[in-house]
Amino acid sequence: MPLVGERVSDSDVLINHLRGYRGYKGYIARYEIGELRGYVSVITVAELFAVKRARNSSERNKVERLLSLFTIVPVDFSIARLAEELHRDYGLSLPDALVTRNIRHYRRVPNPRLEVPYR
Repeated sequence: MPLVGERVSDSDVLINHLRGYRGYKGYIARYEIGELRGYVSVITVAELFAVKRARNSSERNKVERLLSLFTIVPVDFSIARLAEELHRDYGLSLPDALVTRNIRHYRRVPNPRLEVPYR
């Protein structure tokens, strides 16, 4: 479990930053200056590189620079089991993070620890 000041980020947070949404610039800056320490799953990495824009080398470079701010977490057996339980018990798709703007996905989860980085 991440410590205080540490966050697991969902792909929507990073995608919105890459799209240039202003609120995310300040949020990601907190990782750049070391105020926050972040993690992303390999699923998030795949999602970021799967978008058509990532075919462009400058866009790939932006993704790589952004990902360099985070520790990449593999999906191991325990994470896969947790994802399966959340899917089965709450109807969630494969959850790869708990820092997200997609809070509606977690409505049925009791006491989720979610952070919405920008409204």
